[in-house]
Amino acid sequence: MFLKFKNIFTGKSLFAVKFLAIATIMFLVFYFGESSYATLIRYSVSAYYYFFKPIFGLQPPQHLYSNLLILQAVSFFALIVVTPETPLKRRVKFFAIGMIIFFITDLFFTALEISFQDSYVWIFLVTDFLKLALPISLWFVFSYNYLTKFVEEKLEKN
Repeated sequence: MFLKFKNIFTGKSLFAVKFLAIATIMFLVFYFGESSYATLIRYSVSAYYYFFKPIFGLQPPQHLYSNLLILQAVSFFALIVVTPETPLKRRVKFFAIGMIIFFITDLFFTALEISFQDSYVWIFLVTDFLKLALPISLWFVFSYNYLTKFVEEKLEKN
């Protein structure tokens, strides 16, 4: 009976189970660390705000775009970890580069929000779309060679 249960999780279902397990763990880590990240974003953007405040008459930001960091980082990290045959050193490198890119986009959109406060709707739409598409796009770019190799091996077996 145990062998039947063990064989349930193969192929695509094993990928999904691994993804969900890793995503759950990472969600908890990032959920409790997000306030520190938001503070870092605010501190980083404050120099921009105080420099341009007298020039453009800027108002303090009303929103902070790091609220989707959890979704970005969790999905990106889980996808990187469950990608088959990727060496650990490359996974760590991919994750570090991804986090830097996420941080830069958060800074960029927070600066946009400060600069163009009359355009909240457009900034929200672009930000939400980019933050949802960016983790999957980065994962695909970083893992392209490994994914094509994996697919080719699977096709040769069948």
